Amino acid sequence: MINKEIISQDYQKLLLREYSEMPEFISLRRKIVLPHLAPNLINQKLGVSLLIAKKGFSYNGYTIKVAFLLATPDKTSHLAALYDVNKTVNDENFIDGLIMNNSKKSVIHEIGTFIYKEVI
Repeated sequence: MINKEIISQDYQKLLLREYSEMPEFISLRRKIVLPHLAPNLINQKLGVSLLIAKKGFSYNGYTIKVAFLLATPDKTSHLAALYDVNKTVNDENFIDGLIMNNSKKSVIHEIGTFIYKEVI
């Protein structure tokens, strides 16, 4: 997201500072995190980034394997993206399938298929 200028290096630094205490409110189902910063704190464009950590990383004593980073320029532009993220994180089989994927192309295909299936 930095390379595409959706967020800046300053965003990254502020994000790390904001979540250094590991607040629980960004943890979903104790295996997914959704870090984000309010648009009034720092300039940002609309974007979502996905991290899949097969071995996981520790967050508040839980092993996190999936992180969605959400950026939004205002308080409403991100709502459709947040709706899609919410659908995916609430489907445990889908999340488990993403974790098992071995390529970026396969992950993108699975997400597209999932979202398209939900639209039909």
